[in-house]
Parts: sequence; structure tokens; C-alpha cells
Amino acid sequence: MTWTRTELEDAFAGYQNTVVECTRSGDWNAFADMFTEDVVYVEHAFGTLNGREAVRKWVTRTMTEFPGQSLHYTNTCNALSVLAASQFRSSL
Repeated sequence: MTWTRTELEDAFAGYQNTVVECTRSGDWNAFADMFTEDVVYVEHAFGTLNGREAVRKWVTRTMTEFPGQSLHYTNTCNALSVLAASQFRSSL
């Protein structure tokens, strides 16, 4: 299957918007819901996760405990930048 540039950009924008909303709400279930049930997700620090529920378990635990819950995500120049900004968490 071949995707157009617009389809890829729209999919990436959807990903970014989901991450920003998860960060704002503190509920990371929507992040896991973006993936297929049989996803093979390679995370640079935690290794390979097999299946959507493994991703859900990892992301909800990681992003709701320190320091994960202290990260602030912003969309800058079409790149997802991560800023350690626990002092700004309450302003989201």
C-alpha cells in the first residue's frame, strides 16, 4: 500500500494531537488505542512490546508516574519536542 504525502502528514498530525491531549488529560489510553491489537512497538529504553495491551500497560504506567507525568509535549516545527517541565504541569 502506498500513502500520499497528505495522508502521512494527516496521520502524523493525528498522532501529535493525541499525545498532546493525553498529556493534558493525564489519560494515556487513547495513545494505546491508536495501535492495532497485534502491534509490535519498539520503545528505545524499554524494548519491544507485543500487542496493544502491552503498549497500554507500559504507557499508562510510565506516563502517570514520576518523571513521566512531569513531561510537557509541544508540537514545534512538525516535530514532537519533549520538555521536562513539571513546574508548568498545572498550567496545561
